[in-house]
Amino acid sequence: MSEQLKPLSFHDWHDDIGPVLWWEWPIKEEPYVGSPLDLGRTVSFDVTVQIGVDLYEVEPKKAGMTGGWPWQDAGDEVLSYLFWLPLPDVNALDIAIRDHIRGGPDPMQDDGGDQQ
Repeated sequence: MSEQLKPLSFHDWHDDIGPVLWWEWPIKEEPYVGSPLDLGRTVSFDVTVQIGVDLYEVEPKKAGMTGGWPWQDAGDEVLSYLFWLPLPDVNALDIAIRDHIRGGPDPMQDDGGDQQ
């Protein structure tokens, strides 16, 4: 298996690594992109209803958290099924996309080889 596709366990991650792709095994949905340090935010709604010229204020409701680390309250058993892969190198990805659009490598790009 290539190093790029070697999944790492939750316990192999540390905050110096930053955001990565996360899956809970068995895989049933797309990966989460982020880190265990993601906070998310509380969402609440203020609603005003207008009927004719009358305005009615509805008590604000908290809708809960949105975003953030989806496994915030997960126990050790769930975390033991959590795996991650590093995000791709965006510079290499940008070059690959440009090469694809261009139909091949940039002939003006230095490939690192010896030229005489």
